[in-house]
Amino acid sequence: MDSPSDAEKWDVNQERVFLENLMQTRFNFFLVVFGLWMVTVASITPKLPKLVFLGFGIVICSLLWLTIRRICQKVIAALSLHDARGGDALAASVRHRGAAGVPVKWIAGVRRRPGQPHGATAAGTRSF
Repeated sequence: MDSPSDAEKWDVNQERVFLENLMQTRFNFFLVVFGLWMVTVASITPKLPKLVFLGFGIVICSLLWLTIRRICQKVIAALSLHDARGGDALAASVRHRGAAGVPVKWIAGVRRRPGQPHGATAAGTRSF
């Protein structure tokens, strides 16, 4: 069996890019479903069918949101792993700014205080 060449190896950066694209796709799908659901609920005039459709839509959108939350946690973990292995110029710049006392408020959509480890939220609990 042939061993994969250097170009075919899957590294942390490729995993991060794949997960970010997957998260973007899922979030866009969620926005489309939510928008169509809101338009449909607004166009229904009888009260009982509107409430039934509203409840069904809440369940569907909640399930979709759980998948987005799960992939977001994986993206944060991949970013942490990527940063721990040296990262890239942007990650080095963020580390430098954080070490210099410049507040870094938003990284990967999670609010952090300077000095907090990756994956920790402003409340101090782990986000994944």
